[in-house]
Amino acid sequence: MNVIGVDPAGKTGYAYRTRDGWKCGAVSAFNLHALLAVFSEAASAGVTDACVEDCYLGLNVSTLKALANIQGRVCGALEAVGIAVRLVQPRSWKSAMLQAGGIPVAGRESQKAKGMEVARRLGASPATDDESDAVCIAEYGATTGMQTMFPTGPAPRRAQAPPRA
Repeated sequence: MNVIGVDPAGKTGYAYRTRDGWKCGAVSAFNLHALLAVFSEAASAGVTDACVEDCYLGLNVSTLKALANIQGRVCGALEAVGIAVRLVQPRSWKSAMLQAGGIPVAGRESQKAKGMEVARRLGASPATDDESDAVCIAEYGATTGMQTMFPTGPAPRRAQAPPRA
């Protein structure tokens, strides 16, 4: 199973492993063609499953609605190219991946710094916090978390070649 990690936001971070190492990047969630291009490339590289960070429930309803919209765009684009999608709660992957001395790191800035450190330790070269989070999410999904996540729907149908005449 090859997993793409996705950190949905206006600038959506993504990361997955290839034969040559990690492929990291960020793409506008509001450009459907760009999302489809990135996820099609991932599927062509052997990615079969996506681990997507779920929306966090904060006090700001407008922010939640915006993130839910972005999450829907991202999940739809992944499913359109045949990648199965599972959602992971931010707290779950962060407590597993962002630890110092066995204790989960607290605080937004400390978590961002730790995420960058963990991603680099895994061999990735993320340019942004969104990309480093995506590396951590992908690793979490590939090693520990896919069984505990929520599928977003039925397994996508893979395109099949037409029968030979």
